[in-house]
Amino acid sequence: MTGGPPDELTRFTVAVQDVAHGLLWLRSSLDEWRQAVATRYEADALRRMWVLADHVDGLVTMAGTNPRVLPPAFAAGRSAFETGLMTHWLLVGPTAPGHLAVREEAETRHLQMLESDARWAEGLTDRLRGWGLPAGRWSSLTQERWDRLSRARDAYGRGDQADRLPRPPDVVTVLRGLDLERLYWGYMVSSQWVHGTTMGAMELDPFRDGAGPPGLGEWYLPMNLGVWGLVLAARGMARRPDGPGLALLHRTPVGDAQAALDVFHELSSEEWARNPAWK
Repeated sequence: MTGGPPDELTRFTVAVQDVAHGLLWLRSSLDEWRQAVATRYEADALRRMWVLADHVDGLVTMAGTNPRVLPPAFAAGRSAFETGLMTHWLLVGPTAPGHLAVREEAETRHLQMLESDARWAEGLTDRLRGWGLPAGRWSSLTQERWDRLSRARDAYGRGDQADRLPRPPDVVTVLRGLDLERLYWGYMVSSQWVHGTTMGAMELDPFRDGAGPPGLGEWYLPMNLGVWGLVLAARGMARRPDGPGLALLHRTPVGDAQAALDVFHELSSEEWARNPAWK
């Protein structure tokens, strides 16, 4: 006699484990890829991917220990997504699949990121001084970032180029270049918890009529963002200039992580069916 379909918690747990396996593969791959780093932009991409892995690790840990506490999951998913997306932009560029990444273009994007970091630190230092607050630490950090930009320019043979570079594009612009603009909705919805908005508070208000703990289906959005961040970063590493191509990801747990999203989506759809008044 065969049993019935797995219950909601079992499906949720298995899907979380699939994401965890994808994360484990990424962490082990980062150690391997680090041995093949040949450029400064690749080294910076790997640093970003370590941060991405920590965000996804946080998602998996929260889902496994206390899935009823949802706001931190949205923050981690959003951060993982943006980190993976901009890592892909750094390594591959703004053009949709089929575009061949070019080293000189990746160098320029890297310089854009470094200059943007330096100008951000410089602006913060100026504001602190204007407010009469200590700025010594940030002043040192600003100089360090300008020095890092200068070293990268020299390494790329652009030491004599002092013209101001454009800022890196925003999230929605990068998504449009990849024909993935549909993901921007989830990114912005997650922002309501990241920035502590009234809308976010109302969504989880425990005192509202019919309130209860968040359902497992509500994990679809943060997990979707986290897994997409993982996938985009891995694809960027595969398709980087002189990279091995997407064959690098063939038969890896990245595919299982993407398949897990189907389960989270099903749970989300069931959650909506139980709560038809949701808007």
